[in-house]
Amino acid sequence: MLKADLLFEQLMINLLTNAVKSDAREIVRIEIQLEECAEGECIISISDYGCGIPEEERESIFARYSEFRKRGKGSGLGLFIVKNIIDRYNGKIWVENRVKEDFTQGTVFKIKLNEWKKKEQKK
Repeated sequence: MLKADLLFEQLMINLLTNAVKSDAREIVRIEIQLEECAEGECIISISDYGCGIPEEERESIFARYSEFRKRGKGSGLGLFIVKNIIDRYNGKIWVENRVKEDFTQGTVFKIKLNEWKKKEQKK
């Protein structure tokens, strides 16, 4: 279970929408993974198979009206909103290549959150 509010839904919608927009294929593949890190922490990974993000542009994509938006569609506010929501949760967000040495093979957005509990299994 994740301790969050309704803004978490907006965060996920923004990231998933960006993943769809970054992929020119008719059928888009997105993978979501939850990693348990340590007590009270988790990492959510959202992987896409789109055009990728060059390493030198990764810091700027979270800025309001980012120059990166010129390559895609949208207002330039989606990732800015995502970053602000993550900051509100005292979390962290970063970007990795889906394929280690080739950014053009897709992107992985990693979100580290501190307030979560694994749901107890009912017997």
